[in-house]
Amino acid sequence: MYELIPNKKAPTVLSLDPGTANCAIACSTLTEQPVLLANALLRSPIRGLTSGLPQKRRAFLQELALWVKAYDPSIIIMERFQSRGLKGSTVEEISVMLGCVLTQYPKLDVQF
Repeated sequence: MYELIPNKKAPTVLSLDPGTANCAIACSTLTEQPVLLANALLRSPIRGLTSGLPQKRRAFLQELALWVKAYDPSIIIMERFQSRGLKGSTVEEISVMLGCVLTQYPKLDVQF
């Protein structure tokens, strides 16, 4: 398990980079000299949409909530996936994660 250490001195950006195998997350400051506060691979990205989606959604949002609580981000940035013809469910899984973030944090500036 990773340890989250908050820094309340500067506004923060929470960034997510979902991919075909991993979902990276990082938090950094919004200052002239950005400082990386923490980064990790999420343990609970949404993988597979055919069964257990409510549980997967809940686990993803619970893990994300730890980061939001620890760092109180001003903005969330999430890379969207462009398949360019690849087969598989990655595009849909990332779209579901993006939708979860948008609906869970409507008052935060979420960009993708």
